[in-house]
Formats: sequence, C-alpha cells, structure tokens
Amino acid sequence: MEIIIGSKNPAKPASLAPLFEGMGVALLAAPCSVPVEEAGRDPAENALLKAKGYAAHFQKPAMANDSALYLLSLPRDDPRQPGVFVRRVGGRELTDAEMVRHYSALAQSLGGRVEAAWFNGYAIAFPGGGAACFLMPERLARGWAFYLRGEALRPLHPGYPLDSISEMVEDAAGRPLREEGVAAVKAFFAGQIEAFQKQAACPL
Repeated sequence: MEIIIGSKNPAKPASLAPLFEGMGVALLAAPCSVPVEEAGRDPAENALLKAKGYAAHFQKPAMANDSALYLLSLPRDDPRQPGVFVRRVGGRELTDAEMVRHYSALAQSLGGRVEAAWFNGYAIAFPGGGAACFLMPERLARGWAFYLRGEALRPLHPGYPLDSISEMVEDAAGRPLREEGVAAVKAFFAGQIEAFQKQAACPL
C-alpha cells in the first residue's frame, strides 16, 4: 500500500518510516503541498485535518503528524508556551533559522536551558472518507523529555531546526516510556490499515 505523507517537511519520510515497518507500506512524499488550515485544538486534530486534506486531494491514503511543544517547568497556560504554534510566533511562520534564534533566546531567558517535551498527534485518512487520529498520552510524551539550550549544540537540521539546540535528558525511566509510545503509534496505524484493507476486500 502507498501512503502519502501530508507534509511539506522534506525530513518527514525518513523520520516516519520506522512507524510502518513490517506493514507492507511505502511512504511517499507528497508531490506538492496541499493548503490545510491547521485549526485543531491539539496535535491530533491538526494531523487529522492534514491527512484528510491530502487524501482528498491525491485520492490516496494519507497520513500526517503534528506536534505541540511544552516547556515542562511552565504552567500550560503560560503565554511563553509554544503549544501547537511552534513555528507560528507573532502572527507569522518562522524559518528554521528564526526558530533556532527564538527558542535559544527563550531558553536563555529561563536560565540557559529548560526541560521540554513534544506532544505528538498522528492521523491517517483514506479516499472515501474513513479517517482516525491518535494523540500521544502525556505520560508517554514525557519519555522524550529534553532540554532546550540557549546555544547551538550541533549544526542546523533542515526540517527539525530545534534539534540543534536540544539536549536529551538522561533518565533511565524514559526508555521504556519511549518504547511504549512507539508501540502505541505503530498499533494505531496497523489497526487502521488492516481495517481499511478488510473493507476494501469486502465492500458493502
């Protein structure tokens, strides 16, 4: 089965491929960007909007993911929280280089480094209207906790600019949470793909 990735990020195919290992799926970069208004309340809703938009446009199964970034030392309603607007700051979308400058300055303002975590949502949509989404539970999202630093630690990674100012938290408790989280996402996609294939083989 071929599945379109609902994103214009060139780094997505390589990063998402492990989630589909063993499922007989070929992930395809979209040949063009499809305008989708990301008006969801959380990453799963935004991922669902993107997956539906790409599936309808290309008439192929499409998947998408979206992320919210939270600084774990700040209240969730603190105006400094990126939330679902990681790239959209001050009413406009930041470039990769601008993101690094903005978030390194934010980390500097909070003492030079601040613990953070990505809260990820995933979705898949099929031609004809079937679609579903999955939001990583907070307990599992914390398994990927890391520090945002006030200075660059490595060269810019196109598509994932904050990697250059990110430092993993060395926590033995994080590994099993990460493994459980990956397994949960794989199970979500596997279940949705199996249900679609069964329906396609036995149409009503």
